[in-house]
Amino acid sequence: MSRLNKYYSILGLPPNASKDEVKKKYRKLALKYHPDINDSPGAQEKFIIINEAYEIITNNKLPKKPLASSYQRSKTQANDDWAEKVKKARAQYEKNKKHNERMILKYFISLRSGYKWRIMKLSAIVSTLVAICMILDLFLPNHFESDYVNYYSKEKYRSIGEHQISLVVTDNNHELWLENIFYYHYQNNPNITIKNSWIFHNPISVSCKQKTNTFIYPIHFTYYWASIILIPIFIIPLVVMRYKKNNPLFVIMYHFSLVIVNILLVYFLFTCDRWAHILTIGFL
Repeated sequence: MSRLNKYYSILGLPPNASKDEVKKKYRKLALKYHPDINDSPGAQEKFIIINEAYEIITNNKLPKKPLASSYQRSKTQANDDWAEKVKKARAQYEKNKKHNERMILKYFISLRSGYKWRIMKLSAIVSTLVAICMILDLFLPNHFESDYVNYYSKEKYRSIGEHQISLVVTDNNHELWLENIFYYHYQNNPNITIKNSWIFHNPISVSCKQKTNTFIYPIHFTYYWASIILIPIFIIPLVVMRYKKNNPLFVIMYHFSLVIVNILLVYFLFTCDRWAHILTIGFL
């Protein structure tokens, strides 16, 4: 492999560069010195040298003749020989370019077919339905659940937006992170009312009545609280289904949907019987 070191150096790569690195560097240099793009002096010769070096590296075979850079072209060298060499280099570049385009197209076709694409279609339907239900939950009436405070922590933690939150555990086994609570309220009257969203029954806030006053505490770290983030995430699979361009953005959204969104979707639906809440439109 040491015999090929100088050909790697022509491409500006170390001798241990991978095939993908060689291809990437070749495409970059070939595009830079292509005769149709670069008409500066020496660009054609550089283009030929790059193509020859690339062919030697990919074939792992030294040429019988020296590189174009070592040619001592005399004034009597025929112009048609040089033009033929440029023509061959250009043809080789176009051949490699078309091969890469075919491989890229084949990759994107594989993403849009097979069992993974069928999973993506199902995921798009279910996640879009969940996103719609979460949007409706922002506007529909609420369920109210009577509960009793069994435990409250005096430790304060910082939530998003610099809010102070503390943990409350209820008789119905709810663990709620309440914002800016006053502990003496629960000492005087531990009975509370939890406000839940209509469809998914996600906790929204806690109200605590003390004599003639009612105090309301927002609940943090619930699906309702994070709905502004979750709704766009659950819509991503639908965007993937409708997205037609073959580019890195599609690849990122595809794999994010296939792995992250699906894991989140399954966990969301099969905790707290949310799948049943969808089927009964929140009545169960």
